[in-house]
Amino acid sequence: TGNGHGGMLKFANKNGDNHTAIAHSQDGNTDASLLFYSMDGGTLAEVMRVDHTHAIGIGNSAPAASLHIGSSDGTQYSGTAEPRESMIIQNPSGSDDNGVGLHSTLGFQVADGATSQGFINYVRTGNNTGAFTLSQRAGSSTYAESMRLESGGDIGVGTTNPDGRFHIHNNSAGSVTAIENNGTTGISILCPAANQAEIAFGDPDDNNVGRFAYNHPGDYFALVAGASEIMRISGSGNVILPNNPGRLGVGA
Repeated sequence: TGNGHGGMLKFANKNGDNHTAIAHSQDGNTDASLLFYSMDGGTLAEVMRVDHTHAIGIGNSAPAASLHIGSSDGTQYSGTAEPRESMIIQNPSGSDDNGVGLHSTLGFQVADGATSQGFINYVRTGNNTGAFTLSQRAGSSTYAESMRLESGGDIGVGTTNPDGRFHIHNNSAGSVTAIENNGTTGISILCPAANQAEIAFGDPDDNNVGRFAYNHPGDYFALVAGASEIMRISGSGNVILPNNPGRLGVGA
């Protein structure tokens, strides 16, 4: 008979108040939605609906996706305080001093058959700490972690145990990192004026056996090999070999 409620089933206590309800809403001549209500401060308010497209709206009466959650909250974000969640995925297993490795996961799937799968995981690493990981299906029965963000801020790509703030590991030959821009491209390494910025080269025995560094207090470049400085280029252009000045020395 037109748009609007086509019927409502109410639930109440013995006094006839504190209602909850389920309602049918006519969206047109051939479409309808199912609505759910609860009592909010004495007023019956819609909390969820399933519309004729099978979209679910929670806190939203016009869902724009298969699941649309609306949460009105004027709290300002702070990176040092617990945020107000709009949705929680919880795994209650584990307790004090146990449960390391347990996780909560949000999964994504594409196709029905030889399904492509990807996962956002939060993994417990200890009391009150955890790590975010991205993992995905890598074959018919194989799965691999692609990236990890530790609670301390270290990021690992291709490694589950990052050694620094950003650690990239590749098991095969070829470029590990590519930086591209439509114009001039570069990398900035910044540090305080009283310190030294450097690129380190290492192996399993020594993670900085070779280095290329810029010393800001002395304004010079230094080349380190075998854990020893072998060459220095000063800001005035002088090239110095500290361990063997007789081999090459221009300036001092």
